[in-house]
Amino acid sequence: MFEIFIALFGGLFWGSKIANEKIETKKARTTYEQNAMSDAQRKQIWLNKVTDKKLEEEVELLVYDLSNYDAICDEVFEAYKEMHWQRDKKFICLTPEQVEYFYGKGVYSKKVRDIMAKYEREDVLRILMAKRGKLLYSDACYGISRHNELLYPSAIARQKCTDEVNFILWLTKKADIKDKIFIEQSTHYYLASKYPTYMGTFKWESLIPTFLQNNKHY
Repeated sequence: MFEIFIALFGGLFWGSKIANEKIETKKARTTYEQNAMSDAQRKQIWLNKVTDKKLEEEVELLVYDLSNYDAICDEVFEAYKEMHWQRDKKFICLTPEQVEYFYGKGVYSKKVRDIMAKYEREDVLRILMAKRGKLLYSDACYGISRHNELLYPSAIARQKCTDEVNFILWLTKKADIKDKIFIEQSTHYYLASKYPTYMGTFKWESLIPTFLQNNKHY
């Protein structure tokens, strides 16, 4: 009789425990799905606000048409002066051919010239879009990867990282965006203005998922 009672009580206990666990799992799944839906909606609202694909296409055509080169340089150099960065810059390289022309033949390999021109074009597009009140769609959607890597903690390397942060802050201000800028490292986010030398991807606050909001470091 006693054994029957134990078996019955045990069955009820474990049955109740399993049922409660299923309920908690369902609640957790529902919360996760609600957060995911909320994040997706929030991100779409953000993208609608800070991007303009038609304008971006027009700016890209402007940049790829080298007859606009002088006008583009004027806009970009004006932006650099506002950033207090690269004030003495005399030219920009939008193509690998321009890299070779300005730096000299044989100084850089074709692969390096391609990369230099790609980075320059991206930054020029960012500047021109920001001056028109918008971000590049890819930047607004995924963030901006750092160009510089702090392999050696020298004063020059730290200054380059700080300049890069100031560039992103300028883009944000020029596009009239109120979001704070963070540097994403795995599942943690560090305020870029306070941790300028941290490696990672620049992310606007609207891109940080709800379940990681507590992982922000100010």
